[in-house]
Amino acid sequence: METILSPSITLTNLTKKYRSTFALKNIDLTLPQNAVIGLVGPSGAGKTTFLKLIAHLVSRYKGTLNVFDAKPNENIKSILSFCPEVSPCDTKTTAEDLISLLDNCFNDFDLLKAYRLMQEQHINPFIPIRSLPLTQQRLLFIILTLSRHVRLYLIDDPFKAMNESDQKHTIAFLKETLPPASTILVASEFVQHIEKLLDHVVFLQEGCLMGSFAISSIRIPFKRLYDEVMVR
Repeated sequence: METILSPSITLTNLTKKYRSTFALKNIDLTLPQNAVIGLVGPSGAGKTTFLKLIAHLVSRYKGTLNVFDAKPNENIKSILSFCPEVSPCDTKTTAEDLISLLDNCFNDFDLLKAYRLMQEQHINPFIPIRSLPLTQQRLLFIILTLSRHVRLYLIDDPFKAMNESDQKHTIAFLKETLPPASTILVASEFVQHIEKLLDHVVFLQEGCLMGSFAISSIRIPFKRLYDEVMVR
């Protein structure tokens, strides 16, 4: 008998404002479990706020948000791994420093996996992270995020400021590395090629939900769908 999974994330009439500006406005959305889900939209669409609400890094909002049938709280870090858009490191921090920190903080952190993936991507763990090329910096934080064994991964704009070649490389890396039987949300302004990574896509613009689609249901080129949805 087939097991029917409950949704991974459910939002009901969810609204988040920063003073008088809507970051998210009246969002009703249900997302599947065990899928790679894209949050796609331009800068200012609400993608980062969406991820931070799920991760309980932003906690004041109106409406309802459930992650695996529970309201997010400070304990969600035990089932969630978050890769921020911006590096939180100072000028001297190395990958070795972060690996040691994560290994001490999380019992689910896979030390061997982190070093193996870094070696495959030719990332030197002993030099300051900010001295690495941009693409290696982004890959490093993705690797550290995916080296935890959790139910939910959030990756914020992994392709930002990359050229097309590096974007393609990062998509290929993610496709090979994303853990099976997990839910992964990837936020991105980048449209071209990203559908190759996804099972489901959510389009956001100016805090509004413009559309939500299973990739298998899309019958027109992905970029064309994006253009049509965003001009509604």
